[in-house]
Amino acid sequence: MDGLNTFLADAISHLELGTRERRINLERVYVARDARQFLAPLAEAIAELLANCDFDLVRHCEGESCVLWFYDRTKGHRRRWCTAEGCGTRARVAAFRKACVRVKVNSRLRCNRPHCHRIYPAVGDGWKWQGKLWQDA
Repeated sequence: MDGLNTFLADAISHLELGTRERRINLERVYVARDARQFLAPLAEAIAELLANCDFDLVRHCEGESCVLWFYDRTKGHRRRWCTAEGCGTRARVAAFRKACVRVKVNSRLRCNRPHCHRIYPAVGDGWKWQGKLWQDA
């Protein structure tokens, strides 16, 4: 903690009034004179996190190969993935494919889920998988 406090004490910054989208806002401006001072905003964010964070809401992403951690600010605190667009989409697609049980009907594979009418060519029926599509062999 002493190292972080020393680093924060060396940071040169000031508050500045500005306008953005017809609104007055207050921003902290950093004077970067050397490479260490470029890290001042990061050091302040870390200090803010350590001082004010509820560590029960810091979670590891449930993505299969994801290494990211995130702070869950959602209302119900039930967030599971670092991003819904990345890890969340991959998990939902994998769950859908796992639930999409394929059964053989007239030498073709058909999805067994209600209201799903996907038909997949049977292997060895003159079709082969090419990237993302079935192609006639």
